[in-house]
Amino acid sequence: MPSTPSALEQTNRSIRYGNSLILKTYRRIEDGVHPELELGRFLTEDRRLACVAPLAGAVEYRRRRSESAVVAVLHGYVPNEGDALQYSLDVLSVFFERVATMPALAPPPPAPLRRRLGEDGMPPPPQFAAELLHGYLEMVRLLGKRLGELHRTLASAPERPDFAPEPISLQYQRAIYQSLRNVLFDVLHDLESEAGRLPPGLAEMARQVRHLQGAILGEIHAILGRRINATRIRCHGDCHLHQVLFTGKDFLFIDFEGRPAQSIGERRIKRSPLVDVVSMIRSFDYAAHAALFGLASGRGRTTGAIRHEDRPALFPWARAWRVWTHNAFVQGYLEICADASFVPDDEQQRNILFRVLLLDKLLSELAKELRTRSDWLEIPLTGILEVIQAPPDA
Repeated sequence: MPSTPSALEQTNRSIRYGNSLILKTYRRIEDGVHPELELGRFLTEDRRLACVAPLAGAVEYRRRRSESAVVAVLHGYVPNEGDALQYSLDVLSVFFERVATMPALAPPPPAPLRRRLGEDGMPPPPQFAAELLHGYLEMVRLLGKRLGELHRTLASAPERPDFAPEPISLQYQRAIYQSLRNVLFDVLHDLESEAGRLPPGLAEMARQVRHLQGAILGEIHAILGRRINATRIRCHGDCHLHQVLFTGKDFLFIDFEGRPAQSIGERRIKRSPLVDVVSMIRSFDYAAHAALFGLASGRGRTTGAIRHEDRPALFPWARAWRVWTHNAFVQGYLEICADASFVPDDEQQRNILFRVLLLDKLLSELAKELRTRSDWLEIPLTGILEVIQAPPDA
């Protein structure tokens, strides 16, 4: 079959063979059970799930007296229109262009961003925005359902030790707290060290975040305040819009290798699947900021450019787009998973877990952008300020 190599990723390279197969080769090889092969086998052979590309094979390297190492995985190729990130950026370009050309358009009413998992009563979009985003918000709701179906499937094998749901223990809660506390101190230290190199606007935002250390500690300490009655399971582990293919009518999850910075042993640890929900919510936020500021990456770019003079009027509309998108996505997810064992029944427990995982994600983003992309730094800084400075009931 004709072969077509893809762009080089950080940790892998993919080669497509006609319209039948796609081979992913890893640049970093580790001994042990690879999560992408393990989850691919489970979701193809044990629990066939339509929203996941089927596993077709793998290449393993074996040495004497050592575990095998996965060199490559082969999946069935599913025709698609690109990933969900590019789809979202295309929608945002049209949305911002339409808003920018409307004369004397009043900003949308202020609405809380989704900082709790069970919020209801979100204000709907105005008529023109509803018409412009109707199809997209319906697809986002479908994406939430598909993630819920993935999580329920991964939690459906209590007879398999590697997949059986396990209760969230007090030890697991303490581990979350200690890990996040260490990350917080490291990130704030790095933020202070880099403050002199930042533009004035970013430097002021960084100063505000550093002064929120006590409030952030109080938020993450809440995970120790009461037992979280829920389970932890195997999950995607690195769930973003660019890890989801858009077929034009549906979505397909790919790249189950987990966070590249972690060892494959760490990636196989069972976690609250709300980490995937949080990652997807933040991915929508990144898309909105990237479209507004014309930020481009290897993952995708907007089809149009926003004029600098138009941005102040578009800020509230970017925030509103995030509110509507978060709401549609979480509604779809909870429609499938509201009664699942991995979603706490108690609203307070659910929101403590959600907010702590959200802060964990925000601090990880902040650390990454400090190391690699200072022009993207405003996105996690804004996120932290929104989470901590908003009233607790918002």
